[in-house]
Amino acid sequence: MGGRYANEEQPPDGIPPPGDAPTPIQVFVRLVGGEHGEHWRTATARRWTSNHVLVSFVDGGYPGYPNAESLAWLHKDDVARIVPAAEMRAWVNGQRGHRTRATPNRAQRHAQRR
Repeated sequence: MGGRYANEEQPPDGIPPPGDAPTPIQVFVRLVGGEHGEHWRTATARRWTSNHVLVSFVDGGYPGYPNAESLAWLHKDDVARIVPAAEMRAWVNGQRGHRTRATPNRAQRHAQRR
């Protein structure tokens, strides 16, 4: 992956072989960076491990290929089957970019382990 987004993260234990690809699932993903800053968009989960998900989405494509899909490995915390209610409320109330979580984020969990 090219690392177009700040929250792209490849699985540290390696990538599952293509032959083990599950049935794709429609999801929402949180992306950080690019021209839209922090945002949610629809995507398709193509492959996954216990902590990471390979997603595909249309993101403006490439020169000559405006509808080309982009691929990104994301941590499972940045992928959801539904839009979390707190995220939707923040968006409706005009607090875009505000991220509300009921559980600690990865940085907080990492700090707690130390």
